[in-house]
Amino acid sequence: MNNTPENISKKKNSLAVTIMRYNKLKGKLPDKKILVVEGDDDLIFYGAIFNRLQKTNIGFFFPANGKDNVLGLRDHIFRSKEILKGGGTLYFIDKDFDDLKGRSAGSDIYVTSTYSIENILVCRTALRNILLTQFKLSDAETFDDVDRILSLFDNLLQQHKNALYEANRLIHFVRKKSLEGEKLTSGSISEAPSKSVEVKHKDASVQQTASGQELLKLISISTPIDPKDFDGLKSDFDSLDSTREWRGKFLFYTFQRFISILIEDRNSKAPNFFSKGGGKISIDTKSSSLLAMLSASCEIPDCLRKFTLNIESEIN
Repeated sequence: MNNTPENISKKKNSLAVTIMRYNKLKGKLPDKKILVVEGDDDLIFYGAIFNRLQKTNIGFFFPANGKDNVLGLRDHIFRSKEILKGGGTLYFIDKDFDDLKGRSAGSDIYVTSTYSIENILVCRTALRNILLTQFKLSDAETFDDVDRILSLFDNLLQQHKNALYEANRLIHFVRKKSLEGEKLTSGSISEAPSKSVEVKHKDASVQQTASGQELLKLISISTPIDPKDFDGLKSDFDSLDSTREWRGKFLFYTFQRFISILIEDRNSKAPNFFSKGGGKISIDTKSSSLLAMLSASCEIPDCLRKFTLNIESEIN
């Protein structure tokens, strides 16, 4: 047996391992409702949202290591008699470009109204809160900076749309074709957004950093794409909102770089974006830390509020 790091990782994240981990947890918490999420980032996000909604005693979160495992576990439990026992199981997944991947919707599963949780997090509401609290812009001398940065953020989103159009359109095409049983990739999409997009420090402009064959390689496209098929899905893709319905990891990385640039600018002696420098701002912009900060102040989708209310009514 070939125990390479890649194969070990695949075994660790396999559906069989996820089912085994779930059964072990359910065995210890037979009367608790289990809330199955995709991964660790989802634990942070949903944990914070449930806390804000004061729904902390609803159930126990369980990361399934990927969307396919969440859906696979749901299929497994649905076929099993275990569905009739204990506190039950609920599922939370990102909509992505492939939604439920052909499965049926149900009251037991929440699908984001956006591409992913990252698209919920990157919003004006959360940014405004960060500017007022973390960037210390709540006094009279700097308050006008808030609107200036929010305007810069709006421009960032438009540039994000222009810079990542090609990448998102290709991923959209690949995912839609996979629902038809046509596999065009030989692996996973690169988890390094910096290889596809960058935000320039001088003016916070967003620029595409990969195109053509390089971009195809990053998306792991290994089969030639039929131009006619590709054009056939263009109108469907163009109907999507780039901020809400394009790949969240690209958007989150763009925002992460934006915040880093703002921090450096606010702390400088001659800032470009702020009216005053020397802010002595210290913010942890690592993905997990920024995700937690945004989760505490982002807008909560109405559909998620409704889903949590339905969970609570079932318990009561």
